[in-house]
Amino acid sequence: GAASSEVAFFTSRGIGVLDVNYGGSTGYGRAYRDRLVGQWGVVDVDDVVAAARGLADAGLADPARIAIRGGSAGGWTVLSALVRGGTFA
Repeated sequence: GAASSEVAFFTSRGIGVLDVNYGGSTGYGRAYRDRLVGQWGVVDVDDVVAAARGLADAGLADPARIAIRGGSAGGWTVLSALVRGGTFA
């Protein structure tokens, strides 16, 4: 992803940032974008949960301290991921 002052803010304080390019995002062709068609709130949530769990399983993130945030459609993804439980602190 592009460098941002927001990412720099967190990483300069020792907080890791994962910017998930979930299914349906642009830049990977039509088939990748079409993964989200009819599956909004499913594919994107599956992807952020898998990414967070993958980091924890690899020992790259503390599973008791993994957080998620987002606004607008990303806010919906956050709420959906939190409802599932068990992944995010």
